[in-house]
Amino acid sequence: CITMYLFLCIISALVYIICVYFCIIDCITMYLFLCIISALVYIICVYFCIIDCITMYLFLYIISALVYIICVYFCIIDCITMYLFLCIISELVYIICVYLCISRNKMNSIEGNRIYWVK
Repeated sequence: CITMYLFLCIISALVYIICVYFCIIDCITMYLFLCIISALVYIICVYFCIIDCITMYLFLYIISALVYIICVYFCIIDCITMYLFLCIISELVYIICVYLCISRNKMNSIEGNRIYWVK
């Protein structure tokens, strides 16, 4: 699921950079559409893994979305760095969540195997 999410994230980031570079305010809708898709993919992934992590990720996502809207509204190209910084933080949170999820699943499968062998 990571590859699909990151693919959507890269597309939305490229759309964002193009929008801010050319100061196109109409582009917000397209970006938010991609954002919602990537957020849904993330929620589906996390729902089957770590539910506790959603709140932290979504909080960072909302902040970065607000920064984006402010930047596009005022056509501030310098703001890209701040947005990307928030984006990188939220991506790191996501990667940590997925990593913990994978390790938790491995531990559960190991414990399951141990229980199976004991029986």
